[in-house]
Amino acid sequence: MNGAYSAQTDRTKQALTLCAPFRVDDSQRWNGEVAIRWAVLLNALNSFRETSRSINGVTLVRHYQDKKWFYGEDRSWPFSFLNICEALGLDPAFVRKGLRRSADGGTQ
Repeated sequence: MNGAYSAQTDRTKQALTLCAPFRVDDSQRWNGEVAIRWAVLLNALNSFRETSRSINGVTLVRHYQDKKWFYGEDRSWPFSFLNICEALGLDPAFVRKGLRRSADGGTQ
């Protein structure tokens, strides 16, 4: 179990690195709604990174779904990417740029 925990911790650190410009300062109250939005975003970032270089059919489908969520313009769902960014005060274009950099190995 220690190895699984370590791998999850590494993925979370990578996702947090991608989100580094969006660190929440101590003045923002971490209520349940803020915490769940951050959790959804970090989970999506982890999934996107894990599947971005995949050749497996199942993970390619997952990557397509992740990409569709990140690049979609849907605002009808409370946990859509755009609604999460708005609630957290994030610039969707900046997050998307970070995704492209991450998928390209940081070369962009």
